[in-house]
Amino acid sequence: MRTIGGSIYDAIHHNSESNNDSGRHEDSGKCPEHKPDNIPDFDFDDPTKPPVGQDGTEWVWKGKPPEGGEYGGWKNPNGPESIHPDLGHDEPVGPHWDFNDRDGPGWRIDGNGNVTPK
Repeated sequence: MRTIGGSIYDAIHHNSESNNDSGRHEDSGKCPEHKPDNIPDFDFDDPTKPPVGQDGTEWVWKGKPPEGGEYGGWKNPNGPESIHPDLGHDEPVGPHWDFNDRDGPGWRIDGNGNVTPK
């Protein structure tokens, strides 16, 4: 079981900072990219298990049965976020989960917890 979420927020923000030798944040001239900090905890390998939000609430399945199948997604009952397994996706993208926080382009989360914009 690979549990994803929870500590992703820290990893995203730690890895997105670029420091020079003086320890100061370098300005690359680009706008900082919004990355989600509200990804639920979920079992990457078992899409039938409901994700759990940061508030401890299990997310609900919205869509056609079976839960965790390809025609639906898990929805945060307390917010606009949703997450959908796409574990059969061909390379070069490969297996991932799609996360939508309604505040960006949508995100792909791979089995290592890497979060990239769609």
